[in-house]
Amino acid sequence: INEPGQVVISGKAPAVAAESARMQAAGFRVVPLAVSGAFHTPLLASAGAAFGAAVERAAGQFEPPTRAKIYSNVTGDSAYARGGADSAALLRKQMVSSVQWVKQVQAMYRDGARVFVEFGPRNTLAKLVEKILPKSAADEVFVIAVNPSKDMSADLQLREAAAALAVFGVPLASFDPWGKP
Repeated sequence: INEPGQVVISGKAPAVAAESARMQAAGFRVVPLAVSGAFHTPLLASAGAAFGAAVERAAGQFEPPTRAKIYSNVTGDSAYARGGADSAALLRKQMVSSVQWVKQVQAMYRDGARVFVEFGPRNTLAKLVEKILPKSAADEVFVIAVNPSKDMSADLQLREAAAALAVFGVPLASFDPWGKP
């Protein structure tokens, strides 16, 4: 669930095609995504099992963060606060569960997040954040994508994003949510 007006459907190609046709016939705009798999669905169970086994082996190393909340797009909340086996169990669900992006952004804002930085190619998530948050939040929230254009130097875009964050008042020192040096 990407934003209030956008939901992604995923699954086996014939089922997605049939549902897309049904949605179009009902008057909805349908945009096929150029992806290589049915991500965040039970169809990734075999890959999820291998990932889950690796997570399970590392479960004892998951400590609760002490300086910041870490949110899960599986639940949409700060479920990683417990650490240990709870965090490992949640991570195992990551590959096969729907993405609760709207709930996650709303929870982050409710909990005081006012700066949203997208690390990755393009600015898709930054645009979604702007659509999710209430219009009344515009004066207190800063949303930026570090690399919004494929046509510009990634290095230059990173520097521009750092400068914009500094102007907004974000300290650019390293940050460790676990409070370790």
